[in-house]
Amino acid sequence: MSGIYDELYYKSNNYTTYLQRKERYSKTATEILEFLNKINHDHGPILDFGCAVGFLTEALLEKGHEVDSVDVSEWCIEEAKKKNLTVTRAPNYDKKYGITFALDVLEHMPHFQIMEFLNKLKTRIMVFRVPVCLGKDVDYYLEASRVDPTHVIRWNAKEWEALLIDYGYQIITLNLSTIYCSKGVYCGIAIRQNDIQHTEETNK
Repeated sequence: MSGIYDELYYKSNNYTTYLQRKERYSKTATEILEFLNKINHDHGPILDFGCAVGFLTEALLEKGHEVDSVDVSEWCIEEAKKKNLTVTRAPNYDKKYGITFALDVLEHMPHFQIMEFLNKLKTRIMVFRVPVCLGKDVDYYLEASRVDPTHVIRWNAKEWEALLIDYGYQIITLNLSTIYCSKGVYCGIAIRQNDIQHTEETNK
């Protein structure tokens, strides 16, 4: 599977401008961290799951965070090395993370792999973005999502929300300038239920 995510993949379909998106990922990192700061969840090691060439990782490191970066693409791993970034092929499931970023990655994973990931992952916060369908058993709303052959999960927003709730998260939807929900995209911050009370008490 990792061979599919080669240089051509990142220069075609929805990713024709991907290699020019460093500034946008930097702005996304700033927006998310400012949002999490307001609810006292902007601390702890960060996992950048599905980091690709490392744009988000770079932005988080520049802000002084400890970041573990993961991707299955050998091409991306080599590109990240050119920037002195270390990317592994699998997360360290023994480590506890304060924040996990999973942007545009979960839809590429078969259901059983998503379940394995959520079962093993130890994190307080998960920031996610996935393409969605408008209803059950229909294709993605956005054409760019439909034409990507590596997208294997076709769910609507309610199905994604239900899955995360089943794994003990509460969802806050995101509508910031660089990362926001739309008809074809579901974005949110998933907070572990046992951290909800702490968040509420902190904000009193």
